[in-house]
Amino acid sequence: MNRSLEFIYYDSDVNLFTLTAEGSSLLKEVESSKKDILVVSIIGAARTGKSTLLNLLTETNCFVTSNSTEPCTLGLNAVYARDQSIIYIDTQGLFDGKVDDEKLIALCALMSDVCIYNVPQVIDSRNISNIANGVRLAVSLYALPSGTIIIIYNFLVLVVTIIAC
Repeated sequence: MNRSLEFIYYDSDVNLFTLTAEGSSLLKEVESSKKDILVVSIIGAARTGKSTLLNLLTETNCFVTSNSTEPCTLGLNAVYARDQSIIYIDTQGLFDGKVDDEKLIALCALMSDVCIYNVPQVIDSRNISNIANGVRLAVSLYALPSGTIIIIYNFLVLVVTIIAC
């Protein structure tokens, strides 16, 4: 596996997510392979270790991390683990005012088989509200298939199954 690629660009000026040329190439490669691909994404607040967790899951250093207070991920970055038939997607942080949180959650819910919601603190009403609003938006955009959101809280894993309404 190589470094992550910029998969989807987020333009905060117009509040729009756009598939990048690299992202388009990745999707064409996946489509031409005719293999079943699992898509795993991670969402959560800014600077909470989403990229680090993905590096642990992939046993690589594909996703950029740093000790800086500046975010490492803008938009959505992806790594295609061809040997595992998995696309791992890292996302820009929530709650920093730089991204539309509900749209980001909805986007991940729509395109992922598994969406990890990384919560390093106590799960509060804001976390539950963001998941609920993002899933409602996803359902309004598309008939959401059954899927799974995994909430990681201090290494305790909560699995929330979404059942299409």
